[in-house]
Amino acid sequence: MSISTTSGLLKIDSSPSGRDGHAQNKDARRLISSAIHATRDAVLCRTVRSDGRSFVLQRPPSRSRHQMRAPCPLLVSAGDSYGFTLMELLVGLALSLALALAIAPLWTTAEEVTVDGGDRVLATFQTRTAVARLERDLRLASALGGGDLQCAPVVEADGSHVVVVTRSAVDATPEIVEWELVGGSLMRRRGPWAGIPAGGVSHSQFNDHKTMLEGLAAGASFAYLSGSRFLAADATPERGAITDVDIQGAVVVGGRADVPGALVPFHAAMRVAR
Repeated sequence: MSISTTSGLLKIDSSPSGRDGHAQNKDARRLISSAIHATRDAVLCRTVRSDGRSFVLQRPPSRSRHQMRAPCPLLVSAGDSYGFTLMELLVGLALSLALALAIAPLWTTAEEVTVDGGDRVLATFQTRTAVARLERDLRLASALGGGDLQCAPVVEADGSHVVVVTRSAVDATPEIVEWELVGGSLMRRRGPWAGIPAGGVSHSQFNDHKTMLEGLAAGASFAYLSGSRFLAADATPERGAITDVDIQGAVVVGGRADVPGALVPFHAAMRVAR
């Protein structure tokens, strides 16, 4: 038996009777497979009409063996036109590391400049706040009368501290206020006014202690004037003549163990009881 195709139709013919049955079955299966492929090709390429329009059924394009087995871009040989090699990857990593090492010092310097600038602004603000508070205490200082409590506005005055008598902002009762430069800080202390002790003003008379400034450089001091004349460093004997108090110093900002910090200087001249 034999099978042939003509115009997409299958025909089966009788084969010579002299052939073996097993060989005939093998040939029949081969011919049937060929006929199926031929019929499928004929159907796929046949023109079909639908809604008055004709179109041709076409087989989808087949992929080549090279396209079906395309390698990963990262695992290609040097001769391929895409991807990159291990050597190129190592060179790229080395260049990136060199660029990062070159930028790191610039980044560190920029960060230090930003921090130092912020510290300067903060120190300036704190200095102005402390000076404004000192100026307020000096302007509100007044001479208190009445028996043993009679006193000038300034009780004690030297290069490291000044003590004045004023009135409380809460209930207007007399109180004593001290501003002192000690240990690299500017301290403000206050307490109730009870007269001048025989041994002078001591810290035991104060019940409120506040640090107004920290990190002061060496050399900060008070100075006193009577009109336009500077008084001695210890102006307590002339405390009744003091009309102005002058303070100057500098706040240290930033700095490290091997690099000195920057100085933010301040200076203020304030009137007493005015």
